[in-house]
Amino acid sequence: MAQNRVPSNDVWDYIRTLERRLEAVEGRTHRNVVIPEGGVRITNDGELIVQTASGAYTFYLIQGGDGQREFGVTRDNGSFVIRTFSVVGGAQAWALHDNGNGIVVSDDAASGQGLARPALTWPTRRVRFDSLPNTDSTTFDPVLDTAFAYKSHPRAFAQVVHCVTTSGTTGEARLMLDGVQVGTTIPVAFSVGFANVGPFDVPGTHMSQHRLVLECRRTGGTGRVGADMVVRVEQT
Repeated sequence: MAQNRVPSNDVWDYIRTLERRLEAVEGRTHRNVVIPEGGVRITNDGELIVQTASGAYTFYLIQGGDGQREFGVTRDNGSFVIRTFSVVGGAQAWALHDNGNGIVVSDDAASGQGLARPALTWPTRRVRFDSLPNTDSTTFDPVLDTAFAYKSHPRAFAQVVHCVTTSGTTGEARLMLDGVQVGTTIPVAFSVGFANVGPFDVPGTHMSQHRLVLECRRTGGTGRVGADMVVRVEQT
């Protein structure tokens, strides 16, 4: 390895030359940098910014005007993909955006729990014994279904409400997923009852289509057998 020689009569000039070289390295713009091992650590509230030729941010990790950390990724059209930001009260929220920069999904930073968007409705079902979807068939007959729904979660859960229309009548209800029964057969009598089915696995791949069908049949008497349900999807 070549060795730097220090002139014995001019040590201080040599040191100043080294200082200038270090300053040049510190201020240099680097291109095509490869870090084969280890990583990069930014300390003391440093920032990381990726900009377009016009100066627009495509990725940033900065300290915002309120002093809190902000993170964001943008599209070529300038709209956000994902970002964090401060809300009233100083809490920080995260949000996913559509191409029009509207917030599609975000947490409720003000309360500190759950979602702010999207707004989700609570499912409803009928509970009056004489208004439930019903049948007088002695073989299992569909009374309610979900249509063909896309698989978004690996599991699902159903709660069934059931009753017969006249005293002395008995029946059964069952839940079918793509033609295969899930859970046990539910006995139905002349009193409003509730039964949980699941959680049960949903077969197929993400966004595959599936249909849940609630079926009833009469096993005794002359009345009708009815049932209704609500269904929710679940994680594993």
